[in-house]
Amino acid sequence: MVLRDLLMVYRLQREAVPLCAEAWLAARAAPLQLAVHQLLVADGAPVETRVLRKHAGGRSGFVQLRLRPPRREVDLLFIAPALREDGVDALWEELLAGVAAWAAQRQVLRVYAAVPLDGPEEVLFRRVGYQRYAAERIYQLRGELKSNGGQARDEGLSVRPERQRDAWGLRQLHAAGTPLRVQQAEGFANGGAAGRFWQRQVWGRAQGFVCEQGDLLHGHAVLCQGAAGYWLRLMVRGEQPAVVRALLAGALAEVSAPKQVYCAVRHYEPASISAALLECGFEVAGENALLVRHLALQVRPALEELTSRLQGLAGASYNRTLRDDGEVSPCQPAWHRHGCGPIL
Repeated sequence: MVLRDLLMVYRLQREAVPLCAEAWLAARAAPLQLAVHQLLVADGAPVETRVLRKHAGGRSGFVQLRLRPPRREVDLLFIAPALREDGVDALWEELLAGVAAWAAQRQVLRVYAAVPLDGPEEVLFRRVGYQRYAAERIYQLRGELKSNGGQARDEGLSVRPERQRDAWGLRQLHAAGTPLRVQQAEGFANGGAAGRFWQRQVWGRAQGFVCEQGDLLHGHAVLCQGAAGYWLRLMVRGEQPAVVRALLAGALAEVSAPKQVYCAVRHYEPASISAALLECGFEVAGENALLVRHLALQVRPALEELTSRLQGLAGASYNRTLRDDGEVSPCQPAWHRHGCGPIL
């Protein structure tokens, strides 16, 4: 992107479709603001703006994405214009194809996006290679938090800030409550840090809280503070409403008014989370489909050469103790001819 593209981003940003709920709701990062930051920081900017001028249909558009170093992953942030006119779907397809090519050149493994559930945006994304791996419902806190901390104390639950020594317990909690397909989509099953839930690549400050009873962790909360609000994620071991309420009370004690508070709950997570949120004053604000596109990386020539050599060595080596008729050579010891090992 160059300086002259800023005018087009400014003109189209009112039509931009947000593709990352955390960035849009909690940070209110506008496309023009991100594009200016990219120009000022140059090659060190984590945000990339891809511009397409005068598509075959006569429309121009852009797509913005954010890198998540050190993980080889990308979050799509905005795409414009919206799917309201004929020909825009072809523009989107070309923009997303450009993102895939750009990401593959930088050895990115996965590209993520969040779009309205079962909407035309999801249909188009799936047509160009994206897959839905989960769905989430977004809740917004209306008014004051309605909490019952006394019940949590009666059940022996305590909430404290997350510590380094909690890493193993949190990994177990995440693995137990997350379907394998989601772990694979978010890189956890492939040696990742623990999926997007644990990533601290956020638009501001992040705090972690754990709910424990004795030495056992029953729940985890991450509160991310952005310029316009807070983004909350909860994870609970099974159906435990008291744990959810305790985590909400502990995490939201750090919230400073009058910022908005949002909480995302995925479809596979315990129903007690949604029920507790509604009891505590949250309301449903929307539903998103979480999409991912896996990118195949080109095998390096050196690796191809090494593989070829290993295959050649494997083909050249054979068992010299076997004759052409499959019998063991008589020159071998008796224990070898009878197919058993030596007695030690």
